[in-house]
Amino acid sequence: MESERIQGNQTECEKEPLRSVTAEEFSVRLQRFEKSYLRLVIGCACGAALAIVLAVFFRVSVGFVAAIGVAFAYRLLLSDCLKKHLSLTCERNPDGVTVSVVGEWDELWIPARLLWLDVTEVKAACGAECLHIPKSVKRIGASEETPVRIFYEGSAEEWSAVVGNESLYTAELACDAAYPRRPVRARKVDGGGAERNS
Repeated sequence: MESERIQGNQTECEKEPLRSVTAEEFSVRLQRFEKSYLRLVIGCACGAALAIVLAVFFRVSVGFVAAIGVAFAYRLLLSDCLKKHLSLTCERNPDGVTVSVVGEWDELWIPARLLWLDVTEVKAACGAECLHIPKSVKRIGASEETPVRIFYEGSAEEWSAVVGNESLYTAELACDAAYPRRPVRARKVDGGGAERNS
């Protein structure tokens, strides 16, 4: 009975189509993430200022606890924001940011910059069948499963310099792939005929 239920769930999972992100949707998602991240940084800066005020005017221990709370909130909210908007997790490395794919995707884009730093490493790319990789990436970690297709923004020479690319030798590779540009903000004209950004 239990094995039948497990097999039934596997069949349901297999029927569920993989999600895909188009170039336009990626640009919009990246822009939404950057706005959310900026709000998060501003909120945490305000929280850190409050922790300093608490430490100076009340007790150092209260300020210390408040600062730890702000740091914990930043980490938790950043992780949630990355997963929600870009389906990625990230961590700092000495020369930029390392990202990993979260979930199963038909097509997914890795941003060239994240948290105001270059994305220099893709740690786990097994969650996407088709993966778009920017030329800022210098290292790729080994994955249990490799993507079927890889679209690399840089040239074939630049791809050969990426450390760990041999782990993706079974994937179909296309170099010099175009990366989407940021969406241009629409300009609105106010009542006086002057243009302003929306």
